[in-house]
Amino acid sequence: MRPRVRVTLTYVSDEEAASSIVKEVESGGGSAAAVPMDLTDHSSIERAVSAMESIARSLEKLANPLVTVTVESVPEPEPPIIPEAG
Repeated sequence: MRPRVRVTLTYVSDEEAASSIVKEVESGGGSAAAVPMDLTDHSSIERAVSAMESIARSLEKLANPLVTVTVESVPEPEPPIIPEAG
């Protein structure tokens, strides 16, 4: 018997591809969720982390977890360094 997997994945723009992966995991007996996240957008990261925390809480209600997930706050990204033109 294969162990059931629980997967949360993130995507930037290809929701269709992410949904395809979710369906593939679920067809194999696992559970999966796709969460949009843009690493260049701090608020997008915060929304994704919040969504993943909600998913983790939902899973905790379904089973007695063997692993505890701790999510720390995400630091504000540093602005990119753009070299000056010659």
